Amino acid sequence: LAADVLWLQAIQAMGERSISRESGTWIARALDVITTLDPRFVRVYRAGGIALTTLVPLHEESNRLLSKGIEHNPEDWQLPFLLGFNYYYNEQNDAKAAWYIAKASRLPEAPAYLTRLAAKLYVSAHTPQDALLFLSQVYEHTADENVRRVLEQRIKEVVVERDLLL
Repeated sequence: LAADVLWLQAIQAMGERSISRESGTWIARALDVITTLDPRFVRVYRAGGIALTTLVPLHEESNRLLSKGIEHNPEDWQLPFLLGFNYYYNEQNDAKAAWYIAKASRLPEAPAYLTRLAAKLYVSAHTPQDALLFLSQVYEHTADENVRRVLEQRIKEVVVERDLLL
C-alpha cells in the first residue's frame, strides 16, 4: 500500500510541466523506495527508467533503477532493452547497449528484431566477433527454419563487416 501511495505521488511529480533538478532527485529517490518496498512492481522500473532520462537528465539514476529491476524481474525483456537503449542513446556505448539488448532478445516475449539490433550494435562497437558469437548461439537454439535463414544471412553480413574492419 505504501508503495502504491508513493507511486501516485511520483506520477504526479513526473506530470509537472517543468521538472527541476531537485524534483528529479526526489522522483529518483521515491522510485528507489517504491521498488524496495515492492521489487516486482515492474511498471515503476519501466516508467521510472524512461522518465529519469527524458524528463530530467538523471541517466545514472535511470541505469541504477533499471539494473535493480532486472535483478528482481529477470524474465521481463523490456528492462534490459531500456537499459541497453540508455547505454546507446545517452552514453554512446554501443558495446554495453549490445550486451543488454542481446540479453533482452533471449527473454520470453521479446520481439524478434532485438536479435538483429544487438548484432548491429556489436558491429558498430567494433566487436563483430561478439556479434558472430551471439548470432551463432541464437541460430543453434532456433528451430524455426525461416528465422534460421534470416540468421544465416545476418551471420554472412557480419563476417563481411568483420573482414572490412580488419
